[in-house]
This record gives sequence, C-alpha cells and structure tokens, in this order.
Amino acid sequence: MQGQPATGKAPVTNAATAVPPDSFNRYGKIWVPSDDAAHPIKLNVQFPGVGDMKIPSQAELNERDKLEQLATLSDADIHKQLDAWPPYSKMKLGDQGQLLQRIQAFKDLRARVALQKARDMGLLTLLPDQQARFEQEYWDKQLQMERTLAKQFEPVWKAAQQKMEGDLYREFSSPTQGPQAPKAATAQQDKPAASTPSSTGTNQPVAQSPH
Repeated sequence: MQGQPATGKAPVTNAATAVPPDSFNRYGKIWVPSDDAAHPIKLNVQFPGVGDMKIPSQAELNERDKLEQLATLSDADIHKQLDAWPPYSKMKLGDQGQLLQRIQAFKDLRARVALQKARDMGLLTLLPDQQARFEQEYWDKQLQMERTLAKQFEPVWKAAQQKMEGDLYREFSSPTQGPQAPKAATAQQDKPAASTPSSTGTNQPVAQSPH
C-alpha cells in the first residue's frame, strides 16, 4: 500500500481487535470489567447458585429474617446489637471484623439487587429516599412471597427427593446389578455349560454365576 513503509510489522493502533459478538459470552455472562489494565476482564461466577434449585427450610428463612433485621439498622445500632450479644464479646478482634464485613456485604448486596429490580421494572428516576423505600418494600414483599411458596412447595419437594433417592437406591443397591451384556454374549451364556475334565479324571461342570 502506498504511503506505508515496508517494515514487516503491523501498524500500531489503539482500536480493539474485532471479535465475534458472542465470543465473550460462549460460557454465559460470567465476566465483568476489571481494574487491571493488563487483564481487562475478571471472572464473576457465583457458586453454587448456578442452576441449583432449592426450597429454603423454615429454619433458613428464620436466619434470613435475622439478617434482614440487621440490614435495616444504622451502623451505630448494629454495633449496639452486637455488643449486647454475648458471643460477640468472646470473639477475637479479627473475627469481629469479619462479621462486620459480612453484614456490610449483605447490606450492599441487598441494596444492589433491589436497585436492579427497580431498573428492570422501568423505574429509572427514583430519588434517593424513594430508592430506600423501594428497597425496603421490595424485600418485605419478596421474603413474604418466598416464605409462602416455600411452605406450599416444601412437601412436594421432599416427596420428589424421596422418590428420586428411592429410585437410585433400588438401581444401585443390588450387588449383582451391573451393565447389561451384549445380546450375543447373553445368548452364549444361555447355552448349557460344557464339561471339562478335572485333575481326577472325572467330569465336573463349570460353575455359573448366580442369577
């Protein structure tokens, strides 16, 4: 091409390399932008939630209610609640810090999920006080719905699990259960066993496996 020196090297450009539109999502949207310039993408996979269907128990829902109560408190009130909790005073300083970090992470996740739900519903112009009120009402209604559905579906879920486990147990509990032999081999096994001479000169039938 005229005007370009023949250096044998491709010209340096800031343009991104063209890739097929779906190449980044081959395994799903499991990545997010990274702050590392050398590695502009980082993995964002939540385990074990991918494809995992689960009906929460009433005990788990009660634990969630306790977290919800903490999440709605101010930082000062959270400290008061924890200081009044006997196990908290027996923890090491590092364990106390980890507990506070988890509470903060739960509060952040709670707010982020509610805000995304509002956007998905088309509520794009909520004021800050409206966001806080939407977050509270969203989780109140969401948790009430989950508790009602869990109560309805828990017996169905348990019955389906018991049936599945029973089917698997019956399939694999028999010691003689194994992969089916090919038809040719099965037909060969069905023939009468041939007699073979023993070391004493008498004919002794070949032992067959028990059915």
